[in-house]
Amino acid sequence: MGAGNLRRPAAGLSATALSATQVALQWNAVPGAASYSVKRSVSSGGPYTPIATGLTATNYTDTLSAVVKYYYVVSAFAGGSAVLDEELGMTPVITPTPTALKM
Repeated sequence: MGAGNLRRPAAGLSATALSATQVALQWNAVPGAASYSVKRSVSSGGPYTPIATGLTATNYTDTLSAVVKYYYVVSAFAGGSAVLDEELGMTPVITPTPTALKM
């Protein structure tokens, strides 16, 4: 497959909430891809805002400003061509830490 002839999206996009303000994204490598970009939206279907471009790794940690549901897409690039991944929705959640009750 030559540069500029990407035929597959960056499949396997997954997300893990690291905290209420951080989400770790990971996806499968696309053969022939030179770089990836990550976009985010608060609405399913976009519009998406680029949050990271020129990534060569297949992961990215996003720092958020609010605990709402975000939608992500990852694009793989080669020779100026791009293919979009399927959308992934993610709401970071804080798991309460149990505290000892004093009586």
